[in-house]
Amino acid sequence: MINELRSTLWRRDDAATEMLYAQNGIEGRRYAGNESSASVGSMAPASDAARAADRPTILIVDDTPANVQLLGEVLGAHYRTKAATSGERALRIAMSDEPPDLILLDVMMPGLSGHEVCERLKAAPRTARIPVIFVTAMSEVDDETHGLALGAVDYITKPISPPIVLARIQTHLMLARQARELEGAVALLEPALQAPPGAPVDEPLAALEQALHEVVGLFSRVNLDKSD
Repeated sequence: MINELRSTLWRRDDAATEMLYAQNGIEGRRYAGNESSASVGSMAPASDAARAADRPTILIVDDTPANVQLLGEVLGAHYRTKAATSGERALRIAMSDEPPDLILLDVMMPGLSGHEVCERLKAAPRTARIPVIFVTAMSEVDDETHGLALGAVDYITKPISPPIVLARIQTHLMLARQARELEGAVALLEPALQAPPGAPVDEPLAALEQALHEVVGLFSRVNLDKSD
């Protein structure tokens, strides 16, 4: 019965999905979406399952299944995706044993709003570092300052532009990696700072130099992406 209801819901949104595809210039097949216990379904062919397992995971949160389906189609060739059609479900996925690497979050939803979800994510140490990008309609742009103050890293407006969505996601995934690299560099530096006078510090300093080199490389790639 549950599966039948889900199928009915997705069929009901077929017309809306086709309209969204037309608005955003997207062609190609749609995947058979459903909100399972954790995901919307695989966006990659079965033969690519092993390779897809190494991809970052994006959580799409929107109470409109057609919007979830559209974003899933845009992201499917590049990322693994999970989906939630409510704020409560989004929080459960984010706080699970396999949290997403980034969250695309609708602002206006029944129950918990996107702003409330973001606030709870940033208040919990386990999820505070997950980048959150709000996906909002043009009429909601006035909420941008509030959303950024809550801890979101960016805004994307509807109707979406697939190249912009992909570029923003790539940039913020790289920035999140930079933050982790910097934290690692600081951790490597601590032994050298705490070593007694005369103690060898070549090994921690060499590790620190390598970590900083990787961070600088990441910054360079992000700047190149922004200039394109």
